Amino acid sequence: MKNTFPKGLTLDGLKIVVDCAHGAAYKVAPRVFSELGADVVPIAVEPNGRNINDNCGAVAPQSMQKRLCCTGRISGSRWMAMPTG
Repeated sequence: MKNTFPKGLTLDGLKIVVDCAHGAAYKVAPRVFSELGADVVPIAVEPNGRNINDNCGAVAPQSMQKRLCCTGRISGSRWMAMPTG
């Protein structure tokens, strides 16, 4: 993702909530947004192999909505997690 981001552009000053849905991107997604300059609040970042999309992600957008409202964040990013098996 960072390689596709326009050079010279940053996310400095942007406050975002990143819902990783306990999926594979739980480590990399918050790190990438942070490295691009955003102030990041990661949620659903404790995968255990069985909790993909458990009260988070695409099936529970209210978890992100709650964080956006309670933390004063102005943007959100949801990372889809798909069960594989």
